[in-house]
Amino acid sequence: MYPDSTPDFIQSEIERGAIPVDTAQGNMGQPWQYMLGAGRINPYRSLTKWGTITANTTWSNAVYISADLTIADGATLTIEPGTVVHFASDDNGNVYDPSVIEFRVNGTLIANGTPEHLIEFKSLSENPQPGDWAGIQVFGNTGSVSLSYCNVSDAYHGIKSYRPVQIAHSNFTNCEVHGIYLEGSGANGSQISNCTANGNGSCGIMLNDCDNMTIGNCEANSNYHGIWLTSSNPGDVNNTSTKYNTSNGIRSDNCHYDFSHCYVEDNDQQGMYLTNTRGTISNCKVWKNSANGIYCVGATCYPTVDHSKIEQNQVGVRVASGGCPILGDIELESGQNNSIFNQPTYVYASPSYVLMAENCWWGTIPGTAPDPDKFKGNVDYFPYLSSDPVQYLASMKPEPSDDASISLSLAQNSPNPLPVTAATTIRYSIPRGTEKITLTIFDVSGRRVKTLVNDVVNGGEYFATWDCRNQKGNKVVPGIYFYRLSVGAKSLTKKIVLIQN
Repeated sequence: MYPDSTPDFIQSEIERGAIPVDTAQGNMGQPWQYMLGAGRINPYRSLTKWGTITANTTWSNAVYISADLTIADGATLTIEPGTVVHFASDDNGNVYDPSVIEFRVNGTLIANGTPEHLIEFKSLSENPQPGDWAGIQVFGNTGSVSLSYCNVSDAYHGIKSYRPVQIAHSNFTNCEVHGIYLEGSGANGSQISNCTANGNGSCGIMLNDCDNMTIGNCEANSNYHGIWLTSSNPGDVNNTSTKYNTSNGIRSDNCHYDFSHCYVEDNDQQGMYLTNTRGTISNCKVWKNSANGIYCVGATCYPTVDHSKIEQNQVGVRVASGGCPILGDIELESGQNNSIFNQPTYVYASPSYVLMAENCWWGTIPGTAPDPDKFKGNVDYFPYLSSDPVQYLASMKPEPSDDASISLSLAQNSPNPLPVTAATTIRYSIPRGTEKITLTIFDVSGRRVKTLVNDVVNGGEYFATWDCRNQKGNKVVPGIYFYRLSVGAKSLTKKIVLIQN
């Protein structure tokens, strides 16, 4: 293992390509060429990691990778907090890709840092470039990865996995293609939470043909696409930010996804580009995108949109090729309570079928009808609301408090009581330290209605929002409900009252 700084003689080997001297090329023209045993000791290779890990291994401090490295099926590599893993920018092993080092996980990789001692995976170059190494690649039938409190940078894909992964509190930056790339049914059920995937060449987060996926409390900013999803079965994206991407904030193809409490802001093309996508868009803010806020394409693109603020785009909601989002349908009790205003066109619909947009607010004062010139195509926006139902959307990722005196607390939800068509905010605080918490809604008989939070968090002040829906996404009936915050053996409970409109 290297010391904290790279010795000069090894750095010179790196800069010249570090051709192993135990090869014909490495010995050619040397005085010891063809001599018995010539070149069998290579100081560069002897101080770096490469080849195959076949037994359980632990890394700590600083680790240097000089060629392709594989964790074999049945072996576990554990990386301790605070470790920095450096990858040379030239592959001297040429086992897989002849140009860059590949880090393949056929067994198990456990890289769980701490908030104070992150684990880093990065290029060894003094001038790191995207694609200096291939990234963490998870293959085989048993490949398994657990990452938390890690920084991954300068790779082709930060992580590319065909297997389920658990990724939390980690950052993926300066990658040539994707920060996080999960592919195929083998990755079904993966969870990505409290991560950032910023400044990557293609997508911050790409989930391709994966089902039952969860992205929560993440950022995917300043990429080409923020998040790109393809999936036929339900998935969930919540409390996530996609900003400043040069194409779309969120792209979803042939998906069934629920998006809740997301900020989709300042993207250079569409805020949300949805093709043949079902599911819900709830309590989201979609604003300041250069083209359309929400663009729905295809005959099976009909997401339900409720309690969302859509403003300062070129067009708020636009459809093409049969797309028909449900912005508000009183009869079906779907959508409604959106704020769509302050942009040249509110809704650009088709003239051949009706787009339902009842019970929404269009930026008008009480007693004033919406401007019909703001609507294109066939839009049913009557009746409309006379005030803004989404006056406040707080940041979805409160910064943890450094105050050691913070205590476990659970505030009364606001508003309370509230109609079943509205949403309510629940604020709570966790003592300093890392804790597993749950925040759950129950009915009067003690049956679980919906789990709002089930995660490991740092101490600090947080909030969650309940939209009066159960775990299946259906609106609950008016009545008395309870919400319980559980942290270890401690729990706090308060009452919610839901009334009829």
